[in-house]
Amino acid sequence: MHDKNKRIYTTRELTGFIASRLTNPDIFELGEKIYQICCDLGYKVFLPQHELPLDTECTPLQILTANEAGVTNADFLIVVFDEASTGTAMELERGFTLGKIIIGYRSDEHQESEELGKMLQGAWDRIPQGCRAGNLAELREILAEKL
Repeated sequence: MHDKNKRIYTTRELTGFIASRLTNPDIFELGEKIYQICCDLGYKVFLPQHELPLDTECTPLQILTANEAGVTNADFLIVVFDEASTGTAMELERGFTLGKIIIGYRSDEHQESEELGKMLQGAWDRIPQGCRAGNLAELREILAEKL
């Protein structure tokens, strides 16, 4: 595992995966904003709502398989902890298990929330301080400086 406080230099395009709840319209829109930040910085990004739109006729197994492949093929994950779902938690743990770079996003208004539960709070605590963002400006800074 690399030192998360140092910038990674590479000659290839880095690929990200955005893990977030899709059923809340505000979080859905947040995912779109994060996607745009990543694209602006030159990253390829797997955003589940783009790859498998909510109105698609995919089975749950097809969705699981596609998202697992997205995490597996990603160099880094951006995990939105605001109202995190079980799917978000599964993607996060897969990323940890595969040794991916994990960047956590937890908006300032959700920082003190106890709604995460102990497992997700533990996952948040596991992410190095320098890879945690509380707003989109901080997230952009992490993406621009750390990767």
